[in-house]
Amino acid sequence: MPGTADVTAALQRGLDVSVGKDDEILTVSFESPYPAECALIVNSVVQAYVSYESAHRKMTAAETLAILQRERRSAMPRCRRR
Repeated sequence: MPGTADVTAALQRGLDVSVGKDDEILTVSFESPYPAECALIVNSVVQAYVSYESAHRKMTAAETLAILQRERRSAMPRCRRR
């Protein structure tokens, strides 16, 4: 069974991710003599990226909502006084 360092090195050697110059679309590929392994690795990398981006966007949206709600609460007393 290969160690973690061996697996990491194999991923670094075989994995290629690039961003389109005009459209910013990510292209993910993995070079290996085993097609099923390539598909599994590429799909896993893409799924991890999608999950990360989704969580990041939700966090950003939640932070924005919290800021707006705080601002609204602080503005309400000033509005009522007028």
